[in-house]
Amino acid sequence: MRDNVYSGRLDFENCWYRGLCDKVGTAECSEMCRKFVQTDYLFQLSDLPKSCWTPQKLSTEMLAEDVKETLCTIMADIEFYVKSGFNMYLYGETGCGKTSWAIKLMNNYFACIAERNNFSTRGLFVNIPSFLRDAKLHMMYKSENFMEKLETIKNCDIVIWDEVCQTNPTNYESQWLYSYINERLLAKKCNIYTSNLTPDALREVDERLASRVCGESDCLEITGIDMRVTKTYTAFMNSGEVV
Repeated sequence: MRDNVYSGRLDFENCWYRGLCDKVGTAECSEMCRKFVQTDYLFQLSDLPKSCWTPQKLSTEMLAEDVKETLCTIMADIEFYVKSGFNMYLYGETGCGKTSWAIKLMNNYFACIAERNNFSTRGLFVNIPSFLRDAKLHMMYKSENFMEKLETIKNCDIVIWDEVCQTNPTNYESQWLYSYINERLLAKKCNIYTSNLTPDALREVDERLASRVCGESDCLEITGIDMRVTKTYTAFMNSGEVV
């Protein structure tokens, strides 16, 4: 089973909610805290890199006003957005923060539903190039873990599809990806896509996929400096509004 990868953590003193929770300093603040345990479970089975398990502080300084307003509105009621099966396509230059915004949205959703979760996998991070590579390997070497991941993709509340069409997909890759995205859309499941390609550029690469991805999504351009290489990251994060 996929949840065999879960192992409960005991470092509750590094809880994500220590700065917000009124239980801090009381007897209820322990590794038995339901919100802590369930959040830990959600993260471990999300396939998010561990570096992304902590709250993301992102500046809105370089976002267009309409994009900033949309993102902040969605974050304020992220559970409604996810449960309604809405979708988002975030695009922009390399390193501008597309994936970070997508992860922030999913993390906020986890925070909203953690106390009511009952050891269910509710969100999944899918790096598309890695996913397509694993799909090809699965055709040769059947993997139970990969089959369970496919079931999770179909059933979980929210999926982040990272790096859509990073390279031109083959017909096989396009069909494989389209089938799982389409199945989620038909089931009214929430998806957040990230890509370096504008919606028009994505249509030139794969018109059929673009029709489903962009046609069913709020398309938001993320603008900003490349956080992976800039030496002014700290100064930038201290400017403007941070959420």
